[in-house]
Amino acid sequence: RRFDNLTYEQYAERWTEQPFILTKCIREWPVTSTWTIDQLLSDYAELDFRAEAVDWTFSRYCEYMRDNIDESPLYLFDRKFAEKMGIKIGKDAGSAYWRPDCFGPDLFEVLGRERPAHRWLIVGPERSGSTFHKDPNGTSAWNAVIQGSKYWIMFPPAAQVPGVYVSQDSSEVTSP
Repeated sequence: RRFDNLTYEQYAERWTEQPFILTKCIREWPVTSTWTIDQLLSDYAELDFRAEAVDWTFSRYCEYMRDNIDESPLYLFDRKFAEKMGIKIGKDAGSAYWRPDCFGPDLFEVLGRERPAHRWLIVGPERSGSTFHKDPNGTSAWNAVIQGSKYWIMFPPAAQVPGVYVSQDSSEVTSP
């Protein structure tokens, strides 16, 4: 389902267990008009980012992204991007983006420095992306696509997906 936006009450009442798409909430974010590949390259060319198992400067990753002919290209997936880029997150002046209001309070904030990784910058060419996986922290996730598109295939939690094996306690997922 697609919505312009949801209130926290609407989300909590009906949408906590189902995927949905919000179409307007990120349009107010400053990054929606500034984060293009060219602008990121201009601002962060020599900054190192994690691209799966390697750390490359953004300029090196962009060269790879442009020139690769891989069947399954590497994608940039960096959990420390906000700190590296020096960006501010929240609704205060000067922030790059903020969590959509419909998700309500961020209960992981109470963990302080013990909080698990919770935000990533993901950049990739066509055909890049992850294999089947399950969130190891057992949380709900939201993604914001600033440029391009992201294709999702989702299964109900109890579904037996052919070729994918989940351990009894859901701590391990194997998919050849």
